[in-house]
Amino acid sequence: MYDSITNVSNRIDSTLFDTIRKGSCLVSLGRRLAEVRRKAAINQVEFAQLFGVSQSAYKNYERDATEPPVHMLADICEKYDVNLNWLATGIGAQNAVNLKELSRRALIAVENHLNAKEVKLPTFKKADLMSFVLEYLMSHPDVSEKFLASIMETFVGDETNKQG
Repeated sequence: MYDSITNVSNRIDSTLFDTIRKGSCLVSLGRRLAEVRRKAAINQVEFAQLFGVSQSAYKNYERDATEPPVHMLADICEKYDVNLNWLATGIGAQNAVNLKELSRRALIAVENHLNAKEVKLPTFKKADLMSFVLEYLMSHPDVSEKFLASIMETFVGDETNKQG
């Protein structure tokens, strides 16, 4: 089982690195700050005033010339429902995630997939699969059900081969 999850994780990680390498990821803190500001549809002066800094200081944050204070990042995340991990590091989903909703989605996806494949897993293996799917959803909440199914198919296929 763990080999399956490791293989799927490696495949997912390589896709993420390809995305970053191709430049479709906002890889600097300054670019992520600018993205949040643009989505809020306000200019640098207004954004700076909202968070109690000068426009020139804020401009330097967006240019990556200086780093903003952590309390400012936390305030931005709270005001605009942004994931602090994404804002600070670029990892994870841009918007804050709802753990209750993601847990529900993971449970339903696992149950539906196992029922559709007519696979009965021991409780501890089902729990491992559920944990893996939930962890993946926490950093990729917009992933399609089809992709989740492909992740689970790798796992379920390996378990079926072990049982048969």
